[in-house]
Amino acid sequence: MNDAHSSDLPTVDELHGRHAATLAALRQSLGERPIEVATAGQLAALLARIPADTPLAVIEHLRVDPDLDEGSTESRTAVTAEVDTVFADEPIEAVDAHGRPDFYGCAVAGLALGAVRVARDGCLPVRSVAAQPYEQAIEALHTGDADGMLAAFDELIRFVAGMLDGIDDATLQEWITDEDLAGQLQVEGDRLRQSAARLAVLRSRVTADLAAQDPAGHHDEDQPGR
Repeated sequence: MNDAHSSDLPTVDELHGRHAATLAALRQSLGERPIEVATAGQLAALLARIPADTPLAVIEHLRVDPDLDEGSTESRTAVTAEVDTVFADEPIEAVDAHGRPDFYGCAVAGLALGAVRVARDGCLPVRSVAAQPYEQAIEALHTGDADGMLAAFDELIRFVAGMLDGIDDATLQEWITDEDLAGQLQVEGDRLRQSAARLAVLRSRVTADLAAQDPAGHHDEDQPGR
């Protein structure tokens, strides 16, 4: 690749600068919090406030109001739109600090559409969390929240246990006609419950260990704000 071509390319730092500037401009128009959109008209009005070439993305997992108790409160799924960092469909060519051109999977500012479970008569919470324990564990990993990650593991293990032994959902047990096999699945479910109990003890020890390393408690300060 010739030097003339490279000189026409943005630098990696310039790509980062463009992203930051575009993100700030979008948030200036729409704010920093998710916005609920209940109708096509509301979504169209929101889109009219930002450039037509703004990338769109879909948040892949359902989120929930952490204060929502679906066992006692009627709920609904709110459609949301928020300014967020998304990845461009195609890599973008740029030059690094040494002047070498390459293609980069580039983060760009865009509009992300998502869904949040809230109380039927409620509004969007200031902060939402992933609805399912697997996503909760991944989210906690990315935010450095060891306690949250272990809590999600506990829920996952107990979920699997309840499906195996039939205590929470007897579907698998009802499918099986071999009583010995059904009994073995119940044993494995019980073992998983014991594993979850041991993990709960380790969770308290992990929390104490991290607190001793960092008395200011910075391990979970960057909680997701969606």
